[in-house]
Amino acid sequence: MRKTAIIGACFLFVSPLLVSSQTKQLSLQARKLSDALAELKAKPGDPKVEGQYLNIFPHDYVSFLSLFDQGQELADGFEYITVVGIIGTHQGPTRVETSWKQEEECRKCG
Repeated sequence: MRKTAIIGACFLFVSPLLVSSQTKQLSLQARKLSDALAELKAKPGDPKVEGQYLNIFPHDYVSFLSLFDQGQELADGFEYITVVGIIGTHQGPTRVETSWKQEEECRKCG
């Protein structure tokens, strides 16, 4: 009984270490976006930082899905997406919005 308790206690302390060591590292694009978001949080309202974030954010549907689609590395990244709309109110129409609108119009055409 005592042996089982010791093994159980060891498992409880070691399992978080095993899980954290198995977490997947972010891709270069996801890491850049994550760093840009952190910079944006550190310097809110800075037009230069906002512009850099928009340049790093995916500019086409396929790139967007490669980061944010279900099962992708930033699938729970609601904050990454909502900040684009906030920045857009400061920066005017963004390249991202323009690109998506053009892509949507192309789909309607055929």
